[in-house]
Amino acid sequence: MRMNEARINDFRTSLGMIRERKGLTQSQLSRYSGLDLRHIQDIEDGTVDPELVVILTIANTLEIDVKDLFDY
Repeated sequence: MRMNEARINDFRTSLGMIRERKGLTQSQLSRYSGLDLRHIQDIEDGTVDPELVVILTIANTLEIDVKDLFDY
């Protein structure tokens, strides 16, 4: 696995862990962020790579710094 692929997988894992630590389901994150539920599922499942604006939206919704999504 290339380094970038590993980092992206780590991001997805981190997102799921932080979301769960915050006590949110994917559905709740979708509702609070205004992002489509399927899009959040696809990000966590690894079928899509999120755009920067989506990453910023998720971080704001989770009330964390963007860097927290990349600190594994």
